[in-house]
Amino acid sequence: MRPADSIRKPAPPAGRATDTRKLSTDDETIMTLLERLGIETERDACAIVANVKRDGRPSHGNVKRTLEALTKMGHRTGEIAGEGDGAGIQTDIPREVWRNWLEAQSLIGDTAEHPYFTVAHLMLPASARAQHADIKRRAQEIFAQGGLEVVHAQDAQNRRETLGPLARANEPLFWQIGAIPRAARRIENRDSFQIHLQLERELPLHVASFSKTSVVYKVRGDAEALRRYFPELSRPEFKSAITLGHGRYSTNTNSAAEKAQMFSTLGHNGEINSIDRLTREAIALGFQLPGSASDSQILDRVVESLMFNYGLSLMETLEIIF
Repeated sequence: MRPADSIRKPAPPAGRATDTRKLSTDDETIMTLLERLGIETERDACAIVANVKRDGRPSHGNVKRTLEALTKMGHRTGEIAGEGDGAGIQTDIPREVWRNWLEAQSLIGDTAEHPYFTVAHLMLPASARAQHADIKRRAQEIFAQGGLEVVHAQDAQNRRETLGPLARANEPLFWQIGAIPRAARRIENRDSFQIHLQLERELPLHVASFSKTSVVYKVRGDAEALRRYFPELSRPEFKSAITLGHGRYSTNTNSAAEKAQMFSTLGHNGEINSIDRLTREAIALGFQLPGSASDSQILDRVVESLMFNYGLSLMETLEIIF
């Protein structure tokens, strides 16, 4: 996606010619020049992008191109005091990266290739920093109760200095957990979803992702802050066949790393005018909704609840939602 893809060109005012010369400057300068030429640009509707390898082979280029596209669509995202509203990507589990982490701990690297190897990304709030050790201990107990053996857990490597002052003041701890089922069991999406819900019910944390296929990275900031904050995203061995990216333009909730997208299933662009009714009907169906959620978070949870509680496909679920 290029910035020019989201430009509407109204008829020029009488007496003024349209300048059709090609622009070779950087994206921000391009947007400024277009406005001076009287060409309206869209700035207030989130940025969203998907890169999918047709051959299904994961590559680092797939991740790199998604981050580059998000950066080029920075004009579509919001900011407060110069800090982006939030940016995130969903990728395949970076199995080569996990292999290296496991082997560095003298563990079996091939575990990362296990068909039911599951990775959770949990965000522990800054406000509960004193309780982080207890939260981690209880979270691992919940994993065990759900039939998962934690193979390796670590605080994500990050570059805190890349965040703005507002993001640093409320920076959550980004905790990464790799696990496999106990006693040669299987774990399906419905099972991991129930562990996800229990974590939310019992602990003050945000589940960014919990899956045997994908992971989510997100931050309060723009796409460039996302790339720089998580150095592993720039490692050549970080590969994905499907990468989804989102840059947030917040209109009805505060900016926070936990509210940045992608969410565990959806990336959503736009407000939901009927969110109050959707919320009431979700509660009537007994769905557990995230606390202090944005409308997109509620939609994400309703979609997951319909799929995993009722066994519906994604397409069947979206038909019901619409």
